[in-house]
Amino acid sequence: MLKYQYRIKEGDLIINRPMGIAALVTKKTPRFAYYILGNTNLRIKSSKLWESIDKGRLDLGYSSLKNRRKKKKGRRLDLHGTRHANAPEKIRQYLNWAEMPTRIITGTSNRMKDIVREISIEYDYRTEDDPANPGCLIIFEK
Repeated sequence: MLKYQYRIKEGDLIINRPMGIAALVTKKTPRFAYYILGNTNLRIKSSKLWESIDKGRLDLGYSSLKNRRKKKKGRRLDLHGTRHANAPEKIRQYLNWAEMPTRIITGTSNRMKDIVREISIEYDYRTEDDPANPGCLIIFEK
């Protein structure tokens, strides 16, 4: 399951642990998250921010979980480093939670792609290869 499931709000922290840096979110719009890093006001596209969070490059520190909605759109599951035996459980948890269409990053493993396709059929979803990324499958509702 994805570690960070809730939408970003003002007052949350964007954390880069390897560099020891934390930034405070000051404003959130549909396209951008604005934050303060040091004495500088910056912004990042929401899609890029969530991509970095889902890939494990960034962490979040939620100020509060009260009245907070889950972030389900535009998420992706990265199966790099996941053993084939553990993949079905992880994929099922993700598909029970995510909104369609969604992406599952499998890498170039044909066996992992087959596992994702089999589980997608169980859920009555269809899969397509991502034309921009051969190591990714896009899952759609039929």
